[in-house]
Amino acid sequence: MQQTQLQWVADRAQLRILRLQNPTLSIAQLIKATGHCRNWVKKSLARFKLAASEDQTVLWDRSPLHPLIVERILAIRHDPPANLKRIPGPKTIAYYLQKDPLLLEHGLKPPSSTSTI
Repeated sequence: MQQTQLQWVADRAQLRILRLQNPTLSIAQLIKATGHCRNWVKKSLARFKLAASEDQTVLWDRSPLHPLIVERILAIRHDPPANLKRIPGPKTIAYYLQKDPLLLEHGLKPPSSTSTI
């Protein structure tokens, strides 16, 4: 059964409250309390560490890529730069996105993770 976005937010909020109220709880105890897998608990806790304790946006899924970034990724993939004589992979695309004049002009920061590309 697939969870809805609101259920994910509620589950993350529950985990955050548990961690704030009981900072000594182990990962295993948090897994049991939330009913989620180890990976989910660890990733959520890592997200919480990067945000202020009152920041509610950390409970929501990360925002999707800006449409212009997606457009530039596809453009580089389908029409590689002239000096590149192959279909670029994610590392190469990330390299060219960092230097993309259109993204720089709009002040958009391309994804830093190649897994996003």
